Amino acid sequence: QFGSKFSFLTLFALNLGFTLGVWLSLRYIFFTRFMLRFRTAAFALVAAVLLSLYFKILFMALHMPLSYESWSGYFWNSLFLFIFIGFGLSVADVIIIRKEVDEERIRLRNQPIEEDEEEEDDGL
Repeated sequence: QFGSKFSFLTLFALNLGFTLGVWLSLRYIFFTRFMLRFRTAAFALVAAVLLSLYFKILFMALHMPLSYESWSGYFWNSLFLFIFIGFGLSVADVIIIRKEVDEERIRLRNQPIEEDEEEEDDGL
């Protein structure tokens, strides 16, 4: 139950902030070429911190107590959740890229070879 002092606008703003944070972490961490080798771990860490902060702010807005053990539990559960999400996104990215490369190879293989036609000089 929400208390009378809790606004749905506050809940909407909190959800929107969390969603934008995860979207930004996907855009600027996960899909950046520089982060390719450790993008799953970096994305999972940032998203886990965001989700933990989301829960902390939500509990503060609802005036619910949040102990250190709860904070730690939310963080570790969030970290494992986003590690699996990041791994799934990585596998999907590899599958999509492999399919696009195969389609490009087939397209190039079926494309007729255009030879450069040299104009013959008649000596004029």
